[in-house]
Amino acid sequence: MVFRSRGWWSVAASFAGPRQAAPERNCVGSPCVCEEEIRRGGIRMSKIMARLGRNLQVVGTTLTIVAVGLLALAPVNVASAAPSAQEAVSERPSITVIGAGEVRSEPDMATVSVGVTHIAPTAQEAMDEVSARMAQVIAAAKNIGVEDRDVKTSGISVQPITPPRQQPGDTPPEIQAYRASNNVTLTIRDLSRASAVLDAVTKAGANVVSGLRFGLSKEDELRRQALAAATADAVAKAQAIALAAGVHITGPLSIVEEGADRPSPKPTALRAEPSADSSPPPVEPGELVVRARVTATYGI
Repeated sequence: MVFRSRGWWSVAASFAGPRQAAPERNCVGSPCVCEEEIRRGGIRMSKIMARLGRNLQVVGTTLTIVAVGLLALAPVNVASAAPSAQEAVSERPSITVIGAGEVRSEPDMATVSVGVTHIAPTAQEAMDEVSARMAQVIAAAKNIGVEDRDVKTSGISVQPITPPRQQPGDTPPEIQAYRASNNVTLTIRDLSRASAVLDAVTKAGANVVSGLRFGLSKEDELRRQALAAATADAVAKAQAIALAAGVHITGPLSIVEEGADRPSPKPTALRAEPSADSSPPPVEPGELVVRARVTATYGI
């Protein structure tokens, strides 16, 4: 039995007009399947499967990217939610006050700067004279009761003295003399001897006495007392506010020290030439005040 296989292109050609007849193919068995059609069908199927594989690969990659993106965004969402919790705590009802406290005490020590200044034709002569007179000044202070640990050199200098220039020029000014200075800081721990120390050093040759300051040997202890008073003042203020507002204080949320003022009495300065019949200068230490402040927040 002979069959003639016709594809869609054969049917279309029959409408277009006569064309060369397709060669006859003999197929054995029934139904008859053309080997050419099988080959072409296999090629089309291979292309479809290849395209499907590429689509599946793209879809898999897209799903992987989406999953990684979700994992990366998860911590960000958690972190962004954290400040809201902190804000909730900060928005807790509270009362914030500033407490102040102070402690007054008489000073029990003093520091003073004592110096010797001398002018001589040469720098060596000026320094020799200053050194000799300063040695006498230190000895006089120690004789009154100033200890070795309380004598500290604070400055030594030698400077040329020149006349003022009339006109600017390249010629350096002529040196007329030299001024030498030597200064020490004395710590007086017994204020009852402060006046006697000042009198002794001026008679020994000190011609500059300046920066007399009174202090406290137990300043840290007084500072803690001032902080305690400031904290008590803050509690009293917070309780007064809570009573007026009709609420109750549950406890402190924060207490911050704002700083303590150091006692700083106004320094005094004295210039005196040594005199055998001069009387000791009067020294009045007065009273020092140590202040402290705190900022306290209490929950209600």
